[in-house]
Amino acid sequence: MRDAGDLWEMIDELKEEETAQVLTRFYCTYDDLVKADPQNLEAALFFKHLENAISFCTECNLNRR
Repeated sequence: MRDAGDLWEMIDELKEEETAQVLTRFYCTYDDLVKADPQNLEAALFFKHLENAISFCTECNLNRR
């Protein structure tokens, strides 16, 4: 498994459409985990962190306008 620094570099090298594909793949992976086990804590944390990240980014973007 690669370390966080290596993964960050890989993310930085992605094209915009590839970044969207990665996010979609993550979403689908954790959505499948929830479907298999609605009490899956790992998936619940992913969706909570995703919600927080979306809120943070949209609030930052609103403040820039």
